[in-house]
This record gives sequence, structure tokens and C-alpha cells, in this order.
Amino acid sequence: RRVKVQAPTTTALEITEVTCDQPAVSVVVDREASSRYLHIRFLDVQLSGKLPPGTHQAALHLVTNRTGSDRLDIPVTIEIASGKP
Repeated sequence: RRVKVQAPTTTALEITEVTCDQPAVSVVVDREASSRYLHIRFLDVQLSGKLPPGTHQAALHLVTNRTGSDRLDIPVTIEIASGKP
């Protein structure tokens, strides 16, 4: 999935660190797509490990250069189908 993070003004937004508290989820900043804008960053989030069927809650944790928004937490819900008809 793609996550768009946008600052409220057009001053530069830098994400200096991004993590997820769910080890089965990987997240990276798409530097190429993000380079087109000063105030918008795009994150690529994907399931990179196995989770049992059901609903799982996680959060993306971002550290930015923005005063007052230097730490952002983005909730994530992961739905894993049981695979049974």
C-alpha cells in the first residue's frame, strides 16, 4: 500500500526515521516519488512476514524535521483472510 504524508504548508518535510511496531510489516520512504515535492512524502507499506488469520492492529512511527510534528504515529489495520471458503 501507498501512504501519503503531507505537511500543512509547502515548507520542506523530511522523514528521518520510519518504523512499524509489527515486525511482519515493512515500510520505506519512496525517495523517487517523494523528490517531486517539498512537503509531501510517500511511504510504501507491505506485509513482509506471516500473520495468522484475523484482524491485527499496528502503527507506523515517523520521525520528521517538523517542529510540533516531529513524531507521527499512523494506525494500521491488517486483515488476514482465513483461506477457508
